[in-house]
Amino acid sequence: MSKDDAITVSDVGEFGLIARVTAELTPADTTLLGPGDDAAVVRAADGRVVATTDMLSSAWNFLTGTILPEAAGLAVVGAIFNYAQLMSFRD
Repeated sequence: MSKDDAITVSDVGEFGLIARVTAELTPADTTLLGPGDDAAVVRAADGRVVATTDMLSSAWNFLTGTILPEAAGLAVVGAIFNYAQLMSFRD
């Protein structure tokens, strides 16, 4: 495949990329939900754990030139939002 023929994340989108990456993977028995947009729910010895990750980038999640404390605050809010979305998960 030449560089001009390469498929980009823009071509397939975020969920298309997740589908491509996970297509050949078999979820562990402890996986209750996910992987998804930014998180998964897994079974732990004492209940359930939400594992979350996200990447923030300037010009997409906040304005270029945002000072560090503001960017850090946005990251915290984003992580809390991801966790809150998964809190609605029920057996």
